[in-house]
Amino acid sequence: MIAFLAPGQGAERPGMGRELAARWPVAAEILGALEPGLHDTALVQPALVATALATAAVLEELDVRCELAAGHSVGEVAAWALAGGATAGDAVGLARARGRAMSAAARACGGGMWAVTTVPEPLADGLVVAVHNPGQTVLSGVGAPPRGAVVLPTSGPWHSPWMRPAVAPFAAALEALPRRTLRCPLVRGQDGRVTSDDDVARAGLVAQLVSPLGWTGVLGTLGELGVTDVVLLGPGKLLATHLATAIPQVRVHRTDRARDLDATATALAGPRPSRAR
Repeated sequence: MIAFLAPGQGAERPGMGRELAARWPVAAEILGALEPGLHDTALVQPALVATALATAAVLEELDVRCELAAGHSVGEVAAWALAGGATAGDAVGLARARGRAMSAAARACGGGMWAVTTVPEPLADGLVVAVHNPGQTVLSGVGAPPRGAVVLPTSGPWHSPWMRPAVAPFAAALEALPRRTLRCPLVRGQDGRVTSDDDVARAGLVAQLVSPLGWTGVLGTLGELGVTDVVLLGPGKLLATHLATAIPQVRVHRTDRARDLDATATALAGPRPSRAR
């Protein structure tokens, strides 16, 4: 089974997607309307989703198709679209609405995120566990971080109760999109649950704004389902490390550079006629 995995905020890099857009018209169509900016959540989130979906579109032209979709944080918006929940254009617009809503909530409360190897007991007021990663836990909030915590380059306390003001605008943007039938299963980032129900998938997209990500559970689900190959859609160095730690038996395929995407297509679909420019 081939799973497509879309990265979340923090994976972005300058020029991501540029090679794809230069070589494949289908990628250029998805990536063409993006605004540059790597330090603004409202710009980074749609850029990551667009890059993931452009990469998937190129792979589909090369006869590599998604059989199971998952995404880290905002990457779950891309995964939901890959599963059939939305068009690429609608998913990028939804990611833009998500980024704007989260940015506005963060400006009101401040705060940030920190990585720790051990969660202190008791956890200080104003902090919550936000992400469970293999060998690492991410804290989020507006309180003082514990000694030794690594500051993460985020502009707000994502996946925490302080994001509640972002829920209503994001949910409204999501509800405005037409309902569609999912064509492949989605692994929800919040709890690792596999679903082919669009209502369940949509509920997970909203819930993860204010709830912890169970990323270790997602990776465990991939292993339990017998996934043999995971394709990382766009920048994915950290996710590759997570996969190697949690499910080392799975083959991981990078697509961040055009040469990596070519190698992935060759490995998973064999030599194919190029449809590049």
